[in-house]
Amino acid sequence: MTVRAARQSSDRGTVTAELAIALPAVVLMAILIVVVAVAGMTQMRVADAARGGARSAALGESEDTIRGIVGRLAGPDARVAISHAPPWVTVTVLDTVGGRGLTPGAFVVRGEASARVEE
Repeated sequence: MTVRAARQSSDRGTVTAELAIALPAVVLMAILIVVVAVAGMTQMRVADAARGGARSAALGESEDTIRGIVGRLAGPDARVAISHAPPWVTVTVLDTVGGRGLTPGAFVVRGEASARVEE
């Protein structure tokens, strides 16, 4: 057996072994990128919903109307808190990201906006 033949036989299967080690890491990174992207989009959605809710609250809309606006902008699972501290009104919107499918845990994103009440 020549040196070249010995080297070729000892290298057999190394690509498969490297792929078996690297593939789970690549899949985990892909899942992480998707979760971070979804969290970013959810954060923008709840911030927009809080701003819309604060605007409508500043114009004197009822709490049901405000909750409807926030629900339309943030989605049906979002939680809404409305607080009044004259002359200001603050709308806080919370929504969860993850906890479904491939991600083991969930975390909460929060958007908050305040507006001066129009008189």
